[in-house]
Amino acid sequence: MGENMTADIDNVSKKILDDAALEREKNLNSGRERALAVLKETENRRKKLLDEGKQKASEKYREVYNLEILKAKTEFRQKILLYKLEIVDRIIEKAKNKLAEMGREDYIKFIKKSLVGSGIMEGTYLIGRNEKRIDDKTMQSILEKVHLKKSNNSDEFETGLKIFNKNVQYHISPETLVEAEIDDIKMEIAFFLFDREVS
Repeated sequence: MGENMTADIDNVSKKILDDAALEREKNLNSGRERALAVLKETENRRKKLLDEGKQKASEKYREVYNLEILKAKTEFRQKILLYKLEIVDRIIEKAKNKLAEMGREDYIKFIKKSLVGSGIMEGTYLIGRNEKRIDDKTMQSILEKVHLKKSNNSDEFETGLKIFNKNVQYHISPETLVEAEIDDIKMEIAFFLFDREVS
């Protein structure tokens, strides 16, 4: 009986030890699985964060890149526009200088045409203090159908002719004609020079 009991105790001890070893192995396997799951989830989160970071960085890069391209194009267009405006202004300035050098006969024709076009039939006139192309004698020959008298007033202006009719004052000179139509002239010149360009 003593041997059986020792054998039973050994069997029970062995069974307990085997069960403990099995439980230990189960716990270890469960721990390994949980550790692998945590590592996998952590890796997935890390990868997701990296992907989101890369995407945000790429979007930010594209946004900054597009803004820089837009800024460069805008600056380039502004420089081109300023250059075009300078060209138009130089052309107008040359035209004004040419008009200022207009010969006496052409200038008299211009004055006659301006007077007819203005519809002025009577009033007074003054000649610019530096005007060399017309004088009082020339004005009398021009004024066949228009009744203008020389004004007794003095008005300080350089060139051309000023006509006073009631409360209205007209300054007739090629330069003032250009100045009066400057915006239209600039647009016509720009259209002529740059119309074929595509913005």
